[in-house]
Amino acid sequence: MAPVTFTVYKTNELSELQLASLVRNFNTVFEKDIKTVDLIRRYVNNEKGFSYHSLMETECEVVGYFSAVPYNYSYFGREKIFCYLGNLFIMPGYRKDALAFFKMYRNAKELLIAEGVSLLMAVPNKNSYPYFIHALKWKEVSTLPYYALPVKVGTVLNKKFLNVISEPFIKAQSIFNAVFTFASNSKEAVSDIFLVPKEPLMEQHRYSDAHRVIKKEKFSAFYRVIEEEGINTAYLIDFYNSIGKRDSYSLRKAVEYIIKNESPDLVLFIGELKMFQTILFRVPKNKEPRPLNFCVEILDKTGVNERAYDVSSWNFGLYNFDVR
Repeated sequence: MAPVTFTVYKTNELSELQLASLVRNFNTVFEKDIKTVDLIRRYVNNEKGFSYHSLMETECEVVGYFSAVPYNYSYFGREKIFCYLGNLFIMPGYRKDALAFFKMYRNAKELLIAEGVSLLMAVPNKNSYPYFIHALKWKEVSTLPYYALPVKVGTVLNKKFLNVISEPFIKAQSIFNAVFTFASNSKEAVSDIFLVPKEPLMEQHRYSDAHRVIKKEKFSAFYRVIEEEGINTAYLIDFYNSIGKRDSYSLRKAVEYIIKNESPDLVLFIGELKMFQTILFRVPKNKEPRPLNFCVEILDKTGVNERAYDVSSWNFGLYNFDVR
């Protein structure tokens, strides 16, 4: 087998050959059809204008990879650079090297520290989660909660006869929520650690042509509709009111818009909803599709401390990581 090299690049340092190999093998491993332009869009639309890429290469082929995308976060009133690690893969023929990911990670970590990155974030899948926790010694902040509204409960539960009650239930719930949010519009509590909005960069980074970006006078909604295992699921990624803040009114309007215009079977929101609301129901842990373990590693221990391990400090959800 040809020798394997481990190198870290910035986006603008990647060659066309590397990009082509990266996209091709990424699609092979994850059974997707991501285009190079979509990958680049995610990596350059930030204040730095680039992301970091740790490559495992042999014979002009990218056989191992992960990205580290920089974001501006407010950490207890101070703005810092955090990086989200994602898109990790190692081609099947190269997984026998138990230290392969460690070598990619070690090289990237050295550069990220030198570049002034304060903290790393990830939501690893079930296969890599034990490695992050036990080998790399990351800390788990929380398992992200799911909130749902089963619009067609019979389809969701695979008991179609129950769909006859879905329409009257949704209508009744809509009326109740309209009255409730008019009487008491709960505002989202302010978190100590949150992504600093940098528009239009974040919209260009986060949303592709497959996403819906809805901007009305009194609310905005960002979502994507995907059919998964026969269920037409609308993932609500973000929502806010006319002044850019989340509240129960803008949540209600976003969900109503999705139901009216998309006719989904299920509406899902992933992440903490730090406000009182009656629109979406918290999904019990044993009914969640899969656990989403939000994990971090502190790089700058003088500027970031153990408060970063406290889930109550964070505003973090599907908006903060790009899986939908």
